[in-house]
Amino acid sequence: MPTLLPINTPHNTTTSGDSKIYIDPRISANQLAQFMISDHAKQESIVRNAKRINKIMVASYQPGRLAVSTSYDGAGINVDQLKTKAEHMKTFEFSDDFESQCNRLSGAALEKFAEFAGELSCSGVKVPRPPNGYRHMLIENVRVSVQPEIVFTQQHRGQSKYGGIMVNFTKGDSTSYDKKQGRYFSGDYAAFLVFLMLGLHYGSTGVRNASCFAVDIYREAAYSGTTAHVTMLKNVEAACRNIARQWDEV
Repeated sequence: MPTLLPINTPHNTTTSGDSKIYIDPRISANQLAQFMISDHAKQESIVRNAKRINKIMVASYQPGRLAVSTSYDGAGINVDQLKTKAEHMKTFEFSDDFESQCNRLSGAALEKFAEFAGELSCSGVKVPRPPNGYRHMLIENVRVSVQPEIVFTQQHRGQSKYGGIMVNFTKGDSTSYDKKQGRYFSGDYAAFLVFLMLGLHYGSTGVRNASCFAVDIYREAAYSGTTAHVTMLKNVEAACRNIARQWDEV
């Protein structure tokens, strides 16, 4: 069964040229969700990218992730705030070129998200994010990082339940949530990983699967956790065993 790693558990790494190499298997939630629905060649590529990280900085969507988090209010995600922050990111002259690029990418993504963010049923009370992020899960000896942009509580049938929203900002077709293998989309697995992580942190009976979302901005789609928890966990555990076996081979 999955367990949580202490927040201060260090990664075991080495370096090779401009790359950082992770000795022990580790993977992000989005990478694992893609692994679940990919063919063998693509799975090998995902493992290789998780193991070897280029130390050269690549523009990221970090400003956009922060904007999504801070745009959440008691009614859900405030669309007007998203639009305001998107406009600022796209038009403000940042002094650093790298920062400018990150903000331009984030601003364009936030504009897309604002078109449908109001449709998410996620009203509630925001839960403060831990200073160092949420603890990683250990699944079949693979360290899995699930870091939703928003975690909240809401009342459901007289009980307080946790939910969360994890956002996929990337445009690339290879990382989209709408790819399918068997019964489930990549987005279904991403939403399940949010449910699984929150269950380990707060107790599974206190998490509502339907309030755990994986949002794919550029496909304008949102996936929520399914009730097939046992099946999806078995599939995830099997995938992590495969990742662990491949780790030293790529």
